[in-house]
Amino acid sequence: MRWWLGAGLGLVLVSSAGAQADGARRWAFTTLSTATAGTILSSPAVGPDGTVYVGVEVGSANSAAPSGRLFALTPTGTQKWVFTAPDWIDSTPAVAADGTIYFGCWNGVLYSLRPDGTKRWEVKAGTFIASSPALGADGTIYVGAGSSIVAVNPDGTLKWTFPVGDWVDASPAIAPDGSIIVGSWDNSIYALWPDGTEKWRYATGGNVTG
Repeated sequence: MRWWLGAGLGLVLVSSAGAQADGARRWAFTTLSTATAGTILSSPAVGPDGTVYVGVEVGSANSAAPSGRLFALTPTGTQKWVFTAPDWIDSTPAVAADGTIYFGCWNGVLYSLRPDGTKRWEVKAGTFIASSPALGADGTIYVGAGSSIVAVNPDGTLKWTFPVGDWVDASPAIAPDGSIIVGSWDNSIYALWPDGTEKWRYATGGNVTG
């Protein structure tokens, strides 16, 4: 599958297999009405059953009350459910093998949802979350929150917090030995051991947002 994220309000899926090999659009889903300001910066994620999850910003940066939505779509492009949060959702969801969905919000909260869209838990992890979570082999959730790298247990309790010199918008990567590797706006890439202690850091000479 190849994903294309439309500017503004639409999410389009194009399949490269079978009858769709000619590049014809398979489906499109409009997440917001054309009368509502909104933007998609989150990348789609796909669950074990083929459900598509994507976060949406509602309102502009200077809105009196911005909010966010997480949409769940069937593989054919119809809405299964929508979860509303009190601020933007730019974080790309991480989906566990059991279908649990994890994502961050600009209110600094990391959310855990069941596959039916009901909330399992939420935890205040930092001042904001634009980073996308990564899942460790033991189920630990790692995410950038404000100017920290944060680890959260599968039950929603904070495991540890590692402060850095500036924002962490980048998404962590998990190495085979369990190390957590992530960049920061402080011009560094960090590698942390699973217990939250520093393994090494590398000076990049510029902000790391990807």
